[in-house]
Amino acid sequence: MLSIIVPVYNVEKYLEQCLDSLLKLDLEKEIIVVNDGSKDKSSEILKKYENMNLNNFLVIKKENEGLSEARNVGMSLANGDYIYFIDSDDFLNPVKFEKMYTEGIKNKVDIIVGSGVYYYDSGKIESIKRGQRLWGAYGAEIGNILLYLLSKKNYETVVWLNIYKKDLLEKNNLSFEKGYLHEDEIFTPRALYYAKSIYVDLDEFYYYRQREGSIVSSKGKKYHVDLNHMVDLLIDFTLKENIIDRKWCDRIFWLYYSNLRDGGYYSQATYKRLGKINCGMNLLKKVKIYFEVKFSKGLEVIS
Repeated sequence: MLSIIVPVYNVEKYLEQCLDSLLKLDLEKEIIVVNDGSKDKSSEILKKYENMNLNNFLVIKKENEGLSEARNVGMSLANGDYIYFIDSDDFLNPVKFEKMYTEGIKNKVDIIVGSGVYYYDSGKIESIKRGQRLWGAYGAEIGNILLYLLSKKNYETVVWLNIYKKDLLEKNNLSFEKGYLHEDEIFTPRALYYAKSIYVDLDEFYYYRQREGSIVSSKGKKYHVDLNHMVDLLIDFTLKENIIDRKWCDRIFWLYYSNLRDGGYYSQATYKRLGKINCGMNLLKKVKIYFEVKFSKGLEVIS
């Protein structure tokens, strides 16, 4: 069985489209909706679905604690062999999802990897770019899965493009960082690193809505401070697992550099810790130069 976890917070305009796309899935499933203290009409919409007496459709109401904790609550209640996370302002193509999921579980893989599109309310769509066109089941023959996907330019951080075996998440104590944005930045690489097998189907099943006012589009100070925290966690993870891979390290440096560039927030402690990762020093020098040039223009020191 598949457990689908749907965190909900103030998405009255989009919620029905999301839920209807899930209900069209013709497979054994449970839908766990976590209402994270919505203040709009999302609660009323969910009540309507509850009154339909749908099989395996559960609504949990809780105080607002953020997306990460809503997902964690959903995970704690999941009964399926596999877990899938969807954002409640997005939706999926049921036919493409079913095909991907069916082939993935047939191969008994740890993670099923898919693809999607950026969706605009005008109806315009743009592909979420991938590198080399991978397809099918992969295991020990490709080495570490995280590093393999990076090498093929097929690594995406967002959790909603992947379906995770519950046993993988439980064995490695994987959960989302409560109270922080950018939670996928540490959850996804950990899961892929520990996974022993994947099934890849890049037929675009997911519709990622682009809208004003979403968590990602609202880039205040918390957005940048939390991203810096994720960089710290990625450094910890890299050192703990002794990962020595240039593309992986470059990604961590890029996250730090882009946060400095776009937000103007500088963490000296994180910068010093980046030096412990010895496979991306060119970019580290670039960060240092940028900091020295921009400091006089008012970068804010966050730690």
